[in-house]
Amino acid sequence: MSSADDTKLDLSDVFGVGEAVKGGEELQAQAADDVKQREELLKEREAEIARKEKELQKVLKVQLAEKEAAIKEARQEGQKEAIEHARKEQEAKKAIDSEKSDDKTKKWAEDILAKSEEQKEKLTAGQKDHELLLMYEQLRDVLYFKLAPIVGEKATKTMLARSVDKVIAKFPDIFKNVNFDDKGNLMDGGELSAKKVLENKDKLDISNGYDRLIQALKMLLEFRLLAVQKGLGQGVVKGILVSMSERLGELEKGHHQENTDILKKMLPRV
Repeated sequence: MSSADDTKLDLSDVFGVGEAVKGGEELQAQAADDVKQREELLKEREAEIARKEKELQKVLKVQLAEKEAAIKEARQEGQKEAIEHARKEQEAKKAIDSEKSDDKTKKWAEDILAKSEEQKEKLTAGQKDHELLLMYEQLRDVLYFKLAPIVGEKATKTMLARSVDKVIAKFPDIFKNVNFDDKGNLMDGGELSAKKVLENKDKLDISNGYDRLIQALKMLLEFRLLAVQKGLGQGVVKGILVSMSERLGELEKGHHQENTDILKKMLPRV
C-alpha cells in the first residue's frame, strides 16, 4: 500500500482549478482592457462633441442674431403701418368736419373711422404674433445646435422636418404649407414660414385662430422633445431645456412679455 504522501491528490489538477484560475485572470485582464478602451473611446467622443458644439455655437449666434434682426425689421414695418393708419384716420376726421366734403368722401371717412379701432387691434395682434413665431423659431435653433454635435446635422434636420409633417396632419388649418419658403422650396430643417402660419391663422375665426396657433406650436415642441427622449434619453432633453430656458431669459429683454410667458409655459419642467 502506498504511503500517505503517495496517495495525496492534487485536487486542483482533478478539477482543473489551476487552469480555471489562470483563465479567470486572463478574462479579468481582457475585461479591464475593454473597459479602458471604451473609456478612451468615450472621452474621444465627448471631446469631438464638445469641439463640434463649440464650432456650431458660433453659427447659432449668427442665426439668432438674424432672427432678432428679422423681429426688429418686422417691428419697423408694423410702426410704418401704424403711422399710415393714423394718417388716414386724421384725413377721415378732417373730411367729416369739412363742409367741402361730398357724400362719397364722407362715406369713405365714416368707414375709416368705424373700422379704426379694429384695424389698430389687428395691427398690434399681427405684430405680436409675428414676434412670437420668430421667438419660437429660436427654440428650434437651440434644439438643432444642441443635437447636431451628438447625432449629426443630417439626422437632426430629418427629425425636425418629420416633426413638422406630423403636426401638419394634426393642425392642417394652422400648419398647411408652412414648411415651404416664399419661393415654394421645401425647407429641410423643420423651419416654419411665419408668413404662411399667420396667413393660415388669419383665415380662422378670431377667437379660435390664436388658440389653435398656440396648440400647434406646443405640440410641435412636444413631438421634438419626445423624439430626443426616445432616441437619446432624458439627460439630453434636460440639457436642451436648460438651454431653451436660458434663451427665453435673454428674449425677455425688449420683447412682448406675454410672448415669453407663453413660450415658457410650453417648456416641460426640467
